[in-house]
Amino acid sequence: MNFLTFIGSEFVSSIGNGVYRVALNWILVTRYGTVRVLAMVQFLSLLFGAIVQMWSGALIDRYNGKRVLVLTNLILGVVAGIFAWDAEMRPSEFSTKVALICVVLIGAVGATVEPAFFSLVMRVQDKPDTDTANSWILGSYGLSGILGPIIGGVFTVTQGAWLGFAVDAMSFVVAAGLMALVSVNQQDYNKKILSKLTDKIRGVGHGKPRQYDESSRLNTMPA
Repeated sequence: MNFLTFIGSEFVSSIGNGVYRVALNWILVTRYGTVRVLAMVQFLSLLFGAIVQMWSGALIDRYNGKRVLVLTNLILGVVAGIFAWDAEMRPSEFSTKVALICVVLIGAVGATVEPAFFSLVMRVQDKPDTDTANSWILGSYGLSGILGPIIGGVFTVTQGAWLGFAVDAMSFVVAAGLMALVSVNQQDYNKKILSKLTDKIRGVGHGKPRQYDESSRLNTMPA
């Protein structure tokens, strides 16, 4: 059950992400009537996401992958909520600047989710064998990849793009709640941090641990 909760967090978040992308593409194309703006927004989102993802490993190692996932999902929920509010309250005066900022933030902050998720897989308590765990994870990604766009299309066409952003915001909050309930092996994380700290201590000075020299010990012994 613990591992299913772990997968469920990412599953819900992935569905929300699919809904969000459909709503975003729809509102950009219908508002500007060209795919150039869509291409530019997607490029900026992926660009900032790639930059953040290159540095996400250090963040995950320092602050624990579970904490990073909970905090990241909450931040994404707030940003997507602002996006939904702006799209719903001002449909005819939809702010391009607000939209662009939200898109970039979602792309950048969201880039830490996947690395943090996979850093926790082996530490989740009650995890099945590796092959089973991988098949469940891949299956959840495949199913969410189908459900997200379908739900996003229905909501966007019937209620408007704002609802797609709102669903995305709710999915992030639910994902954060589920991840907070997941039990992980903290001992493995503590060992990893201790090992890195030990390596740093040994490397102080000339950058290499001091080697033990038997001949030098013999030379220093009293005659």
